[in-house]
Amino acid sequence: MLFKTLDGDIISLLSDWGEMLFLLILYCLGSMIIVLIFDFIAEYFLFMKDMKMDKQEVKREYKEQEGNPEIKSKRRERHQEILSEQLKSDVSNSRLMIANPTHIAIGIYFKPHLSPIPLISVRETNEVALAVRKYAKEIGIPIITDKKLARKIYATHRRYDYVSFENIDEILRLLLWLEDVENAGQPVPDELFSSEDKFKEGEDTKNENKDNN
Repeated sequence: MLFKTLDGDIISLLSDWGEMLFLLILYCLGSMIIVLIFDFIAEYFLFMKDMKMDKQEVKREYKEQEGNPEIKSKRRERHQEILSEQLKSDVSNSRLMIANPTHIAIGIYFKPHLSPIPLISVRETNEVALAVRKYAKEIGIPIITDKKLARKIYATHRRYDYVSFENIDEILRLLLWLEDVENAGQPVPDELFSSEDKFKEGEDTKNENKDNN
């Protein structure tokens, strides 16, 4: 009887200790999970704060660079270095430029008293096209953004080619429109977007006109 009682007490004691140990493990695990959750939340908010600061820093740096006269001057000098003197001359002698809008720059030379057919004076792509466009805007050569026409001319013509019969109507339409604007005494915007028979000023030109007014 005594051994049975002792055995029963030991078994009961071990069972109680087992339950307590299990509860202790659960408590520790629960505490660790809560700590990990709070740590994750804190890390997340710190990360988002850093990201926000990084974005603001990038925006601030971009604005400073865009508004910095020295950086603008260096960028302009870089564009000037890309262009050869011959290319600058071809741009300045062009009647207008056709762009797409950043990858292609096509110059149209037209002197009716020399030749009734327009000539492709400039045919450039990518970085040189951007430099051409920048230079054309600086010296007052009108730029017309017409993706379809610019691509077509680039694909079917070489530099100093006469405009082909297939494209002559579209080019003459642009030249006649430009002549009408000049004859009417209206200012010619630096940049326009062509859509069929309509022309819209670019956003940069609109903003410049508003500032001038």
